Amino acid sequence: MTRFLYGARLWNEIRKYTKAASRVKAAVAYVTEATPLNLTGDDILVVDATDAAISGGRTSAKQLATLVKLGVLVYSHGGLHAKIVIAGSVLFASSANSSDASVNKLFEAGLAVDSPNAVSDAAGMIQTLVEHSDLFHRLASDERET
Repeated sequence: MTRFLYGARLWNEIRKYTKAASRVKAAVAYVTEATPLNLTGDDILVVDATDAAISGGRTSAKQLATLVKLGVLVYSHGGLHAKIVIAGSVLFASSANSSDASVNKLFEAGLAVDSPNAVSDAAGMIQTLVEHSDLFHRLASDERET
């Protein structure tokens, strides 16, 4: 199954699948609102949490700190521009960052794919990013958030 999703339907599907999944892996360039991803436990998030992204308001250290408290493994990768979410056996590849603007103001579009090869390739990409990223530390983020 490959489906083209856009507007509210994209976020509705991402919410539905991430809520039902036992594990979520995501690489999303910027995060200022983590709620739509339903991340918990040992889920993985790779995000641009560089000083520039945080001080520029593109990523929220406060949101990332909340995720860390929930047990989410959060990694920072400078220059990340990807927006992919793996929820169980479904891959979402879209234009959407995890932000209030993306959810409520912007018109986003993307694909939902359940091809085992595509999901495996995306998981491999996220693993590569994890291996070349820095683990996000909540205490450091608290000092940077203004």
